[in-house]
Amino acid sequence: MPPAKHPGHADLRKPRESDPYGQAALLLIDSLIHALVDDGSLANEQAVEVVRDAAVVHAEGKAEGADAQRRRKDSLATLCRIASSLEADAKKPVSL
Repeated sequence: MPPAKHPGHADLRKPRESDPYGQAALLLIDSLIHALVDDGSLANEQAVEVVRDAAVVHAEGKAEGADAQRRRKDSLATLCRIASSLEADAKKPVSL
């Protein structure tokens, strides 16, 4: 049975040759951030900032070799998808 997917979650299953542990960790963090935003513990804008800060720090690290650079590019794209999904959630009208 595939895991339940929050409507705003980024699709984290796309990277080629992905590390299953890394993908599980990203999915867990993505779910946690969305849960914190959903229950009001974390403002959406703060969540986007956290993800973007993580992307900046990740981009500043060393990636030696073509394979490492490709993986870095893929992981940065995943962080951008997470930030974009949070930004999209912020634009959705709140239903009461």
